[in-house]
Amino acid sequence: AYHIGVESTRGALRFTYKLERGAAPLGSCALNVARLAGFPPGILTRAAHVAHTVNFNRASGAAVDGDNRAISSYVPPEQLLSQREHVALHALCSDAAVCGDAEALGDGAAWARAFYALWLECSALARKS
Repeated sequence: AYHIGVESTRGALRFTYKLERGAAPLGSCALNVARLAGFPPGILTRAAHVAHTVNFNRASGAAVDGDNRAISSYVPPEQLLSQREHVALHALCSDAAVCGDAEALGDGAAWARAFYALWLECSALARKS
């Protein structure tokens, strides 16, 4: 089996575009794809810990039984944001006006309606806290 080579630096992945022998390291690409897709940080942290634990056990020759929960002692931190808050924050941070994408604003009317709805959602969430 072969895989595309990768280099990992401070949690970021860079493809070397060279074929390498063997299976790809567990979690080498999936975590970066999940990060780009906007998965919540708690899920990314848990997945990174499980991948690291499985890779460590494979490298040390320890038996890995199919149930990754049995080999991971990681306890995720208390979630700081609810799913609804996370979605609203992600929408706000990726808004065309916030990102400076003037072309995505179009004539502005549709954007203004969507942004106002987002503002109402954020206001409701802030009042709940």
